[in-house]
Amino acid sequence: MGIDIKSGTITCLKFYSDNINGLTSGSANVLTIEGGTLAAGGLFLSPNGTSDSSPNSKVVISSGKLNVSEHCFLNGGGLTTFEMSGGTVTVQGPFYVNASALGKNTASQTGGDLLLTGDQNTFIITGQSVYKISGGSITAGGLHLADNFNGAATAGTFIVQGMDPKLTFSELNAQNTAATMEFDLADKGVAPITVSGTTTLGGNLTINGASYASKTGVIHLIIDAGNEGTFEKVNLKGIKGKISYVATGVDFEVNANP
Repeated sequence: MGIDIKSGTITCLKFYSDNINGLTSGSANVLTIEGGTLAAGGLFLSPNGTSDSSPNSKVVISSGKLNVSEHCFLNGGGLTTFEMSGGTVTVQGPFYVNASALGKNTASQTGGDLLLTGDQNTFIITGQSVYKISGGSITAGGLHLADNFNGAATAGTFIVQGMDPKLTFSELNAQNTAATMEFDLADKGVAPITVSGTTTLGGNLTINGASYASKTGVIHLIIDAGNEGTFEKVNLKGIKGKISYVATGVDFEVNANP
């Protein structure tokens, strides 16, 4: 069962995905926004809000607007998904892609704009959860790949694919040793993450370069006002080079001597 919003405006104090089908087992809770506006005080996506074995919760946004005035939680034990190909999501608070010790959540963005505002406008990915973006934009106060939120045993993964995304944060924290940042290069490189403040590193970096056309060059991965620490592990796939930590960010020098 599900809710499909195509026009008009729906306003609610809080939106819980388990309310879509009234805890009916055996089917997914799906919220689809194809137009119109959903305005909610908070958005909570969980596998029926009962247990990690409950059916999926899923949000699909292709157009329209999702306005959340407090916070957005993708919660649960690996049974929550978020798909955005268009439209606008505005959250006046934090956006959590959270996981329990039993699983992960997955989120993918191929278009549209995600904007976090307010005093606590941090984009947080925890546990084994993954956020992948290949188009559209994210603007937020901070990007944190964190652990130990709601029992999560490992830190999250953030994947940037190709040249199209626009990513702007005031800070980036990936210092947890289990945190993973991944850049999947297109033929001309990858969109950099722009950080107006400080980047703090210490986790894992993966670069997929099989599609990169040139055999040389410098690719800007992170553009910031200063960085602290380094990636603990670097995994290169289909490409050779080295990571350079410079005053203006983090670069990848293709085919450079180690």
